[in-house]
Amino acid sequence: MGEGLNRIMVVEKTWYKAYVLGEELSEEEIKNVSTLLGQPTKRLDVFMDRYRQVMGKYIERRCSNVSGYDICIYVWNRRVPFRAIPVAMHATGTIILFKDDEPIKLLAYPMNKVLSYGKRPGLDPAEYGERVPIEVTRRVDGWHLTAYYDDILNRWVFATKYVLHNMFFERRRLTMEKYGEIVNPFVYVADRLAREDKIYEKLEKFKGWTFNFVLKGPEPAVTRPPYPVGEDYRSYKLYLLLARNPDGGLHTWSSSKKLVGLEAPELVEVKPLRELYSSIKDSFTERSFIAFLGRDGEENPILVELESEWYAEAMNVKYLYDAKSASILLYENKTRELIEIVDNTTIRRKIERLSKLLDDLQVNLSMVEKNKLESVASKIATFISEITGRKGLIMPDEITKNLEKRNIKRIAKKLASIILEGKSLHEDIEDDIKRIIEVIKELNS
Repeated sequence: MGEGLNRIMVVEKTWYKAYVLGEELSEEEIKNVSTLLGQPTKRLDVFMDRYRQVMGKYIERRCSNVSGYDICIYVWNRRVPFRAIPVAMHATGTIILFKDDEPIKLLAYPMNKVLSYGKRPGLDPAEYGERVPIEVTRRVDGWHLTAYYDDILNRWVFATKYVLHNMFFERRRLTMEKYGEIVNPFVYVADRLAREDKIYEKLEKFKGWTFNFVLKGPEPAVTRPPYPVGEDYRSYKLYLLLARNPDGGLHTWSSSKKLVGLEAPELVEVKPLRELYSSIKDSFTERSFIAFLGRDGEENPILVELESEWYAEAMNVKYLYDAKSASILLYENKTRELIEIVDNTTIRRKIERLSKLLDDLQVNLSMVEKNKLESVASKIATFISEITGRKGLIMPDEITKNLEKRNIKRIAKKLASIILEGKSLHEDIEDDIKRIIEVIKELNS
């Protein structure tokens, strides 16, 4: 199944030949595989060092052992800033079957890494802004899952982007159970839905393919809700994303949907990326668009995400009543939009009052006289330390410099974010804002 194309499989096979079997590699072979690791070389020792760095530090391998086999899933280490090297584009949950350290079969070959439009590393609008994708969908805000046929279990099974079905994280520590036992809560939900909705039956004739799904829950994934409870599995829904055939070709959303007849994300009218981004960037209700740049069935099309700048903060307010997120949006003059997405009347009124208070804070900061900048800054920094119980969250020099340069909105926004960090709109959050305004007024009088 695309074994000669999946970059992680190519790297692991080459490493096995050179390191375990001790076979001699040609300079051309070394150059090709080292290029996948982001450091082209014809020297074997340089390739070996680079392999240890990339496959040990940048890309994590999580393995489960059963009957003398190792089943390993590959993911980018989230503690390391992403680097768009070729092999990283397939570190999205690729799963390989090993026997005695030899990579013998590619079990799952998920969709390529999705790159961000206008961010680094990602796609530069100056270069890609006028590119017209072949297909675009609205992103379903859920958890990505991979469905593949497992040769050890002799059945279709799901994995997340980060772990196998028998793994899950508990307080940031990986917990692993016996292979074949579904303990990952997202996989459990997907498996129940796939069984009851006969999704596995639809996939049965596609052994050797890899199918990407997204699991949508009652709350957006962006708000980081707790793990799903198994009994509530019917409050979740599976959407089919992209299918990859045994030769490594990745199919578009509409092409994948035609293959198996499952529900897929809604398609969006195709336009140049610049226009698509312009229509999504201020959205409070859409997380992003995902665009497919390339041909249907091409192995490595460019997948690009065009993201809303405000969606995450808006969902934090809508579902978590997060006061800090509210302040960020209010300082971006999004009061009306924010009130529209909140159903709770009491919270709506709280947002309106908070908006007026934050305006008042900004106005009073703008009125600080030059000869009082340092004293006001010192008092504000001390006040922040007192109400948060933490020193150094903001230093007097930072406040002074921003006031001198007339970066009033920037410093007001930061002060509000610090004061409101971790607080809910259900709490009495207005007093601390009022007190800091009074401090500024007193020193400026």
